[in-house]
Amino acid sequence: MAFVGFLFSHTISTHNMDTFSTLLLLLILFSCVSLSAAHNITQIKSDESILHALKSHITSDPFNMLKNNWTSGTSFCTWRGVTCDSRRSRVTKLNISDMGLEGSIPQEIGNLSSLAYLDMSGNSFHGRLPKDICSHNNLQRLKLLNLSSNKLQGDIPSSLYQCPQLEIIDFSRNSFGGYVPAQISNITLLKELDLGVNNLRGRLPKDICSHNNLQRLKLLSLRWNKLEGDIPLSLGQCTQLERIDLSFNNFGGNVPREIGNITQLKELHLDQNNLKGRLPKDICSHNNLQRLKLLDLSENKLEGDIPLSLGQCCHDRP
Repeated sequence: MAFVGFLFSHTISTHNMDTFSTLLLLLILFSCVSLSAAHNITQIKSDESILHALKSHITSDPFNMLKNNWTSGTSFCTWRGVTCDSRRSRVTKLNISDMGLEGSIPQEIGNLSSLAYLDMSGNSFHGRLPKDICSHNNLQRLKLLNLSSNKLQGDIPSSLYQCPQLEIIDFSRNSFGGYVPAQISNITLLKELDLGVNNLRGRLPKDICSHNNLQRLKLLSLRWNKLEGDIPLSLGQCTQLERIDLSFNNFGGNVPREIGNITQLKELHLDQNNLKGRLPKDICSHNNLQRLKLLDLSENKLEGDIPLSLGQCCHDRP
């Protein structure tokens, strides 16, 4: 009987332990879910406060695009220009382009951590772009950053390379000054870089395409700036480029023969510079530039014969 009692007691004890373990596991899971939910609510409130911060930095809204729409009485996910993730209600897209808005871009914009697309083009935003917009692991999902056709000035932030998913950067038609930051070369997924029609000066980074940098780049536009110095030889290593526009600058030196290595190139705009010397005689030889459709070298200081190999720049391929 004593043995049977021991077994019975042991069975009850084991059963209690199993029950306790199950309850403990459920408690842990409930705590994790609760913490996750609380964290998500905090992030949602943060997204809303960031949008309010942006609205507070807008000094003119002539068409009442945001004034009568971005109100606390409605969910920010329904606000004009705002797109949210349906599952977590986080802001993934902000498109307030062509709304006639005036104001500045607040530093808080870099805290929209789920943002993938940011388009503020076609307005009158002025002042500087926050220098740490991509720092501190901010905007890790951002793919498109379009601030074109505004009145922004100051340096282009070197922190942009810390937005590793960026595919399109369009800062054209602003008043950005300073240099083209060398760190842009580290945005390995970048497909389009348009910094045209600004006040950029100095030299283009000589290793802009070296070390397997910018291997996906298809568009490089730096037209209408104040850039000078030689065209980097490393540009020939960006072999996926389809359009290069360096027109209306002060580039000097020769047209680098390495450009002939860009086999996907369709348009090459080098007009209105200070380029000199001879055009590489084999610029289109050896199956180089077989897709080239447009070559503009006007208003330079080039000399010598026009290369016969230009006739080999065939654009019959699709």
